[in-house]
Amino acid sequence: MDCRIALLLCLTACGRFGFDERQRATDAPVTGDAAGDASGDAAIDAGPDGAPAMVAQVQVGTVAQSAGGPITTTLPAPSTAGTLLAVAVATNDPTSLALPAGWQTAVLQTSSGTCSAAIGYLPNNPGGVQDIVVTINAGVPIDAIASEWSGATAVDVIGQSSSNNPQTAQAVQTAMPTTVARAAAIAVFCEDANNPTYVVPNGWSVQGQFSNVSSSPSFVAEAITGLPAGVVMAAATSSIGGKYQAAIATFR
Repeated sequence: MDCRIALLLCLTACGRFGFDERQRATDAPVTGDAAGDASGDAAIDAGPDGAPAMVAQVQVGTVAQSAGGPITTTLPAPSTAGTLLAVAVATNDPTSLALPAGWQTAVLQTSSGTCSAAIGYLPNNPGGVQDIVVTINAGVPIDAIASEWSGATAVDVIGQSSSNNPQTAQAVQTAMPTTVARAAAIAVFCEDANNPTYVVPNGWSVQGQFSNVSSSPSFVAEAITGLPAGVVMAAATSSIGGKYQAAIATFR
């Protein structure tokens, strides 16, 4: 009898020991393959190939305005090397419009009898850029504002619109859907009207605006980030109806 009791006690203790070890293994911190899965999820959230999760606006400059001749829009701080720089422009005549060396025109919308809207950009900027000079002939009114973007390397899709009839509700959309999600968009509306103010839709932020008092075009530039893939529409409601031109560009 004593032998049987001793054996029973031994089996119970050994069985309990095995259970405790299994439980401790279950409660142990995640390592090995499980840790790899977690890091894989984080990589997905960070975007493909280690890219940022989305295109983001780093900074936006001051509105530059001139009754004619070159203008300079200044960023709050020197740019970081590798980011994308953009400039939104409104002018009465883009014929002599010129961006800085190395810059490209993403979109230009113009029509006889109304002002023109344009968006230019510089991918992979060299860094240290703070002043962006946009040139145009003397006597040609112009407005411009620059911005800096992280996570962007190229233009994705663009769009244009216009109205030769005075409008307070103004809109523009991309001609095609964006090819990727997490992109950003810039839109600019150029209006032939004096002293308007603008309201933009929820989700969009005003980069800058200018209300003319005589010959210079009135304009508003707006931006949005975190876009889903698809057609992108921008809008602006002006307090004064006017003929307008509008341009939009998305960056990926």
